[in-house]
Amino acid sequence: MIARRSGTIRSARPGISLIEVLLATAIFLMSIAALGILLNTGSDAALEAYRTNLCSQLARAKMAELEAGVGDVAVTSGGSGTFADRPTYNWEVISTPAAVANAYDVTIRVWVESGNRPTEVSLSQIVIDPTLLNNAAPLQAPTTTGTPP
Repeated sequence: MIARRSGTIRSARPGISLIEVLLATAIFLMSIAALGILLNTGSDAALEAYRTNLCSQLARAKMAELEAGVGDVAVTSGGSGTFADRPTYNWEVISTPAAVANAYDVTIRVWVESGNRPTEVSLSQIVIDPTLLNNAAPLQAPTTTGTPP
């Protein structure tokens, strides 16, 4: 017999229905899938940032070699190759004479082609030929015309 209290019928078993449980489970699984996608995207971005930073460091190191006149590449000729300690990273030096004597507009390009897309960094700078740094002509005082004030 069902007991009545003030005009309402009380069910025999209170709780949540099966549809509510399935709906909550579906929402939970979709949120886990979304978190997995975000984790994968963040991991890819971190790897891209690491590669870009390493390419930048290697480009600056190659530029320092050119400025010092050490290494296997001359400022006047340019060249290309791979790094000895990072064989998957490639470099290329493009050198063109600048408007100033004994200076060259040098562009260093460093790239790596691993993963689904390559990472590339370019560094440009005007560099004086290091073989001529100690052979500069002595400075001469400017000639004055007219009378000093």
